[in-house]
Amino acid sequence: MLFLGREREVKKLAEACESACQGRGALHLVVGEPGIGKTRLADEVAKLATSRGISVAWGRAWETGGAPAFYPWVEVLEALGGEASGAPSLDAHRATHGEGVVADSARERFVLFERVLAFLRERSRASPLLLVFDDLHAADVPSLELLHFVARGLRGRRIAIIGTLRDLEAQRPPVANVIARMGREASHLTLAALASEDVAKLVAEHVGRADEALTSELVTKTDGNPLFVAEALRMLDQRGSWAAPGVLAVITSRIDGLDETTTSLLDAASVFGRRVVPAVLASSTNAALADVVRRLDDVSTRGVLRRCDDGAYLFSHALVRDAFYARIPAPRRRELHRAIARVAEPALAAHHHLAAVPLVSAGEVIRASIAAAAHARARLAPDDAVALLEQTIVAVEGLPASEPERVELLLALGWAATDAGSLARGRQVFHEASRRAATTGDPGLIARAALGQGAELVFGQVRSELVEGLRAALARLDDAAGEHADLRARLLARLAAALQPSTTPEEPVAMAREAMTLAESIDDPRVRAEIALAAGSALTDFAPPLDRIPVSRQLVRDARTLDDGVVELRGLTRLATDYIEIGDFAEAESVIEARAELAARVGHPRYLWQTPLLRSMLAMPRGAFTVCDESIEEATAIGQEGLDVNAAHVVAMHRFWMLLAREDLDGLRAHMPEVLRAMGRMPEPAQHHALAQAVLHARAGEASRAKEALAGIGDGKRMLAPMMRATIADVALRCDDAARFPQLLAELEPARGRNTAWGPFGFTCGPPYDVLVGSLLARLGRRDEAGAAFDAALALARRSGATANEAWVHRARREALSDTTGVTEVRAPAAAQQPPPRLEFTLRVEGNDVIVRCDGRTTRLRSVRGLPMLVRLVEEPGREMHVLDLASEPDDENVVDRGDAGEVFDAKAREAYQKRIADLRAEIDDADRSADVGRADRARRELDMLVQQLSSAVGLGGRARRVGSAAERARITVQRRVREAIKKIGQQEPDLGRHLDWAIRTGTFCAYEPRGRKTAS
Repeated sequence: MLFLGREREVKKLAEACESACQGRGALHLVVGEPGIGKTRLADEVAKLATSRGISVAWGRAWETGGAPAFYPWVEVLEALGGEASGAPSLDAHRATHGEGVVADSARERFVLFERVLAFLRERSRASPLLLVFDDLHAADVPSLELLHFVARGLRGRRIAIIGTLRDLEAQRPPVANVIARMGREASHLTLAALASEDVAKLVAEHVGRADEALTSELVTKTDGNPLFVAEALRMLDQRGSWAAPGVLAVITSRIDGLDETTTSLLDAASVFGRRVVPAVLASSTNAALADVVRRLDDVSTRGVLRRCDDGAYLFSHALVRDAFYARIPAPRRRELHRAIARVAEPALAAHHHLAAVPLVSAGEVIRASIAAAAHARARLAPDDAVALLEQTIVAVEGLPASEPERVELLLALGWAATDAGSLARGRQVFHEASRRAATTGDPGLIARAALGQGAELVFGQVRSELVEGLRAALARLDDAAGEHADLRARLLARLAAALQPSTTPEEPVAMAREAMTLAESIDDPRVRAEIALAAGSALTDFAPPLDRIPVSRQLVRDARTLDDGVVELRGLTRLATDYIEIGDFAEAESVIEARAELAARVGHPRYLWQTPLLRSMLAMPRGAFTVCDESIEEATAIGQEGLDVNAAHVVAMHRFWMLLAREDLDGLRAHMPEVLRAMGRMPEPAQHHALAQAVLHARAGEASRAKEALAGIGDGKRMLAPMMRATIADVALRCDDAARFPQLLAELEPARGRNTAWGPFGFTCGPPYDVLVGSLLARLGRRDEAGAAFDAALALARRSGATANEAWVHRARREALSDTTGVTEVRAPAAAQQPPPRLEFTLRVEGNDVIVRCDGRTTRLRSVRGLPMLVRLVEEPGREMHVLDLASEPDDENVVDRGDAGEVFDAKAREAYQKRIADLRAEIDDADRSADVGRADRARRELDMLVQQLSSAVGLGGRARRVGSAAERARITVQRRVREAIKKIGQQEPDLGRHLDWAIRTGTFCAYEPRGRKTAS
């Protein structure tokens, strides 16, 4: 048939392909009603592209529902060569998302999207690409999100994308929102009906002459729809007339004359979907495969089906499939769905089970839906899992089902909702699951429901209903005489975490230790990781670091086995803080750098801001407060980029303790509102506010006001962590609250031998606990014991190279054991900050070595990548160099690609996003006030999605992020390499190493500043 009436559209899309060949890739959406010719147009353009040497790949949405997540992308990646050509396998990126550890689906999806985009960019270097996505209105939301992500990265790339979609269907949930956002990145072609003159040409081609009457009738009956015109003319060719009552009847008339067996087979094929696999069709109909293939080939000659290269068959158009499906009586449809459900793969079986109700049992439907939901979660599509499971709950409501089966369905929904970020919905579902599980008397089911209620690990919050539920579940398991050992370990660990901060921390600490002992006999690394996460949370700040370190090491090992970067990051973060607390700074540095590299690979800002704070934590006891300032600035910027509210609270606490160590009273006063705001999230906020005020008054020398504020903490039952008691002890010593000394001494004795430190709550490190113990002993008249405590503190400070802590020890000893009281002549931290002495030195690159001359000594160092960068900085003191310039080493195979793909969002789009975010926050507040959980949950889900989109598009300081920004990659690389080079020099020339560590500033702009580091311009 002639391809008429689309010349303009063909030309425009062909030009788009040519533009892509020149590196001007873009997304083009072809929009129109069913049968208007969208797919035919895309096919015509694809043929032209192939003739020009462009590689073409198609992906088709599954119109009939139930398809796995990313189904169109699976087809596209396979068409581009699959894994053999380096394409990322969607299955290979599945996370083992079951019950237990809450998945970070958003982060994992982000990583997957980055890998797909990177593959497409690399593939387009060999030849330009044209990707065609057909029927996007029927695609799953994850596929559309991935397409949106890729579309934003097309600028400067040799990739063109054509997407076809129906306009009305594209405006319906759940796809409407993402298609609307994607549409802002695309050009649009809306296909209109064929003009009368084009229909006249088609008529003339078929009848051999102009026929105005037939043309007029066709235009009237088909509205110029190309598919319907073609079907009418096909009937005219076959019968010599066109007298069908409607267009769907015209389509189904193609099978007139087929025998009953073939017609029944075609009915079953239409139930299966637009794409038909002969082997599955044969199994579902109990027919011989060879006979099925023969009959499908026969139908193909009539234009109903066409055979694909992989042996499957495809209905010639979605409307053709719909027409045949619509003619099947409802009872027969359900029978066919039931037959197909029992042979289909799990991801598709649930759809057919639901369509077969009530011919299938509730148990069958529930099991199929749970399996399909697990598949969706593993494909990073938890929202799909939620939708399927909620549909299943409605479908089986009136069917007979056992209570355990219904509880299993609720548990699956609870975990899917939690994965999707709908935490309120997840808690609501788990609460209902717990209520129903209690009626079954099944200890295992009760335990799993209780664990679901504790899916979130929230610092500092003790939820009484969660504690009660976990205790009750644990009691049921205790009555089960040794069964469910893994569940017992999980419950113990989660209950231990739920109890902290406890008024009797010994109880949760003992539970956590018992859970870790039980975990030793568990083979499943996912379960072990869950236990270690919860147990480690209970032990943090309450058990000695030497007890915590093995737990975190186990967590890291299991995370690496699972290839779970997020869980590994949590383990590494805990390890780093624990090594700092025990004074093993070398091991801490190693862990921090390993964490930094992993966080950079993970790529999401949510996991990047902790790295600079860990470096600042390590700098505090060394008195390197300029490093602290830079690190705090960097962490703040990254946290703002990721819109991570936790980052702001942790940075506030971190800065507070840094200012204390620095003895910056003015800074403390200015920062106090931020501290009080952060402490407002903690249990007993009034007590914590009182302590913060007491600290400020004590540091200001206002003893009476400090003592009065300290009285405001009351019994301080929630303030039993050693670091909290150390803070109280410091205030008590400064305001001479002698009544507290004996108890504080007893409480701090177990913490001797390590540094005062907050772990992931504040990332801070201060003087050894022995300093406070020594001061308390001296005030109580036990001078000899005090001297021994100060000796121990000094040994720890010297062993770890903590120069500021060493100064603190000397000052505290003088104040405590000499006749002089009050502040010493030299402020200890300030002394620790003094710059190292100026040195006469030179650095010179010589072949593969760097020659270091310092104070008359010459050292030859085998060059590491950062040494040439360091030489360039030292050669031009005071000059700021951009990291991209420093990274441009000609012989470096890993030179950073400077390219990017332009701004992710323009100003107008960012403004629209921000307005919608503000509206959603207001809607959430209103819904919460009205106790409208459903509306609040829906708004939160949309808000999370928009925040994720905006945070991926906005860079530091609110600047528009460039897609694939090279500067950020270079900043991380250069900082790591330069610091490694300084460390290598310091191993040979310690004084020079200290000088360079003090004088080299890294960041987006780097400089050697021998007079002292300044803020980057």
